[in-house]
Amino acid sequence: QLKTIHLIILLFFCFSFSCTDKRINEFDNLELKVNKFTNSELQKIYNFQNERNTKELLKFFEHPELICREASILAMASVQDTIAIINLIDALINEKSIKIRMAAAFSIGQTGSKIAEIALLNAFRKENSNKVKVKILESIGKCGSDTGLMFLANIVDTSKDSAILN
Repeated sequence: QLKTIHLIILLFFCFSFSCTDKRINEFDNLELKVNKFTNSELQKIYNFQNERNTKELLKFFEHPELICREASILAMASVQDTIAIINLIDALINEKSIKIRMAAAFSIGQTGSKIAEIALLNAFRKENSNKVKVKILESIGKCGSDTGLMFLANIVDTSKDSAILN
């Protein structure tokens, strides 16, 4: 009886780990190699975040290193300055990196600003990545008006978009 239970638990864990995504993209691999606290650019970003210095954080949105762009965009989620919404929307729409688009969608939501709702709705319709779409939906929930609420309520009815909810 006990051996059967142990066997079931072992099989469960083996199956669980076999179903995980083993692919590591280039950016994820980079993160594993970089000690963030030895990177002087990241230290600046974290300091600007702590100071709530939107002006300086926005300068890092165009940084050549993905890790710095992502950190500065995520820092805006903490700062929650609506002045950055235009820049965050630009990152959401134009960035090639899924991680950065996800960070931008998250940060927009953290501002709670209703002025981003139309841009979020449009970005959702154009976005190809389900991971980014989920973050956009979360942000619509945080920023949306009655229009956003109706959009969220109706999204489960469309077969194309319902796949992201699974």
